[in-house]
Amino acid sequence: CHMRAFIQKKKYNRFRLAAILIQSKIRGFKQQSQFKTTVAATICIQSSVRGSLVRKRMTFASSNVIIIQRRWAIYRETARIQNVRISYSEVLQDAYLAATKI
Repeated sequence: CHMRAFIQKKKYNRFRLAAILIQSKIRGFKQQSQFKTTVAATICIQSSVRGSLVRKRMTFASSNVIIIQRRWAIYRETARIQNVRISYSEVLQDAYLAATKI
């Protein structure tokens, strides 16, 4: 009678250990799957945020470039106008000098 109980207990322990092992493997697989999903979601969020920050920086930089280009164009035009004024005043002076020599 004791032998049968011993065999039954041994069978029960084997089944119990097998069930624990299966449950452990299933939990591990679920955790691994959940971890991969979390990592994928994190990567997606990070790339979206980084892209947004880069777009914001590029917009700011391009607006600065436009401002610099406009100011350079104004400076160049102002310098051209001043050169024209100098040239015109030189022409007037030459004309005056030529007129006074006569």
